[in-house]
Amino acid sequence: MIELSPELVNASRYTKRRNDHQRMVIFFDGPVPTKADIKLKDEDGTITNIAGRIRSSNFVTWAGSTGRNLLGYCRVDVKITAKYLADKKVSIPFSSNSFEMVVLAEGTPTWFVMFQGNSASFTTPTANADCPHMILGTFSDIAGAGEMKMGDGTLKFGQIYKLNDFLTEEI
Repeated sequence: MIELSPELVNASRYTKRRNDHQRMVIFFDGPVPTKADIKLKDEDGTITNIAGRIRSSNFVTWAGSTGRNLLGYCRVDVKITAKYLADKKVSIPFSSNSFEMVVLAEGTPTWFVMFQGNSASFTTPTANADCPHMILGTFSDIAGAGEMKMGDGTLKFGQIYKLNDFLTEEI
């Protein structure tokens, strides 16, 4: 189940933003972190900055230290905005994205995270970007139950991957 922060839902209600934010979808293998895992690391400062916002580079380092390998990522055009559909329901039109996924390691992703960074330098998962918004979900092949699905579910070098539209709903 994907949980949406109230801030993300509220931000999606507005088409004008004070500045463009970089977004990125990052794919990992290994066990899907629980809300408790992330909250614990947030509270002890492992994945956050001084202001308490998740820092993408810290999150990727933490994930790697817990047996979760970074397999790839896809930047998201700043022109793509989340669209508010109804209470706690947001659509993100990733199919309009001009960026292709970058495969860093072959493998089978089991989960993904989408960060919205506050810096124009947020161009790789290891950039030191503060990320006020985060969506975490599961990944599977087409027949699976993941929130994001892809063919046989395996990332391979030399293949071109693009993201499809994404619908999130807090339950």
